[in-house]
Amino acid sequence: MTFATRRIRRAALGRAARWLRLGAATLSFGVAWACGAPSVEPSASDFSLGDGEAEPLSLPANAEVEYVVGWSWDGATPVDTGYEFENDLGYRFRVEQFRVATYSAQLVSCEPTAWLRWGISQAHAHHVAIDDPSIFIAQRSEDALGEPFTTLGVGTASGNEYCNAFLLFTPLQTGAPDLGGNAIWISGSYWDEAGTEHALQGQIPQGDGALATLSSAVPDSLPLQAGAARITFVRFPARAFSGVDPSEFSGLKLGWEVLKGLVATTEVRWQLASN
Repeated sequence: MTFATRRIRRAALGRAARWLRLGAATLSFGVAWACGAPSVEPSASDFSLGDGEAEPLSLPANAEVEYVVGWSWDGATPVDTGYEFENDLGYRFRVEQFRVATYSAQLVSCEPTAWLRWGISQAHAHHVAIDDPSIFIAQRSEDALGEPFTTLGVGTASGNEYCNAFLLFTPLQTGAPDLGGNAIWISGSYWDEAGTEHALQGQIPQGDGALATLSSAVPDSLPLQAGAARITFVRFPARAFSGVDPSEFSGLKLGWEVLKGLVATTEVRWQLASN
C-alpha cells in the first residue's frame, strides 16, 4: 500500500474519530470543587484528574470560585526545544511554540436560557457569554510549554445550581501581545511517513470555547482553607493534533483545526478541600 493510500485511509479514520470525540467532549468535563482561598500554591500533584459521573454542582451565593488552568503533554516526549509526538495519521510533530489567548472562565447554570446571549464582541460559533457572577475575565496569554498549572483568578457563585463549565479562547486587544491578534499560535516541525521534515506554522485570529458538563470526580484532597470552589481545566496539546494532516492544513487552517482539537479534548475536574 502506498503512502498516499495509507494517508487517505488514515485521514478518513481520523475524521471519524474526531466526530466521535467532539460528540463525547461535553461528557468528559468535570469541575474542581473545594471550599476557600488556597492556603499554599498548587502543585502538579494536586491536580490528578481521576474519573467521575456527570452531576450538577450546588454552591452557596457569594462563594468564591477559583479557576486554575493547566497543560498536560500526555502522549508526547520532551526534547530540547519543546515536545515531540506522533498523531493518529502517522505524522511526527515537534512543537516548539504553543500559545493561546485565554479570555474567560466560568460556571454555567443548569437553567441558562434566560442568561444566555450569543455573539459577544470577540465571539464566534460555540461561544457563549453568561451573565453569571462566577465569570472571571482573564484576558491573558498562556504558554503551553511553560508552567503546568496557573491560577487565572476568582469569580463569585450566584447560588444557582451549575451543570457546566466554560473556557473561552479568543483574540485579545490587550493581554496577549505575543499572539499578534490570534487566539492560538503554533510553530515547530513535522515529518511525513517518508521521514522528510517540514516547517509547522499555525495561527488563527478567531476564537473557540468549550462548554462542558460538570463531573463529580474527587481524585484527591487539596490543601485549601474552607470557603470556596476550585475549578481546574486541563488542556492536552498533543491530543489536539488528532486527525490533523499538516500536508493539507497550514497557517489559518492548521491553527483552526488544532484550536478545535484543544477545545474538544479539554478536561475539567473538581476536588475537595482537606479538612
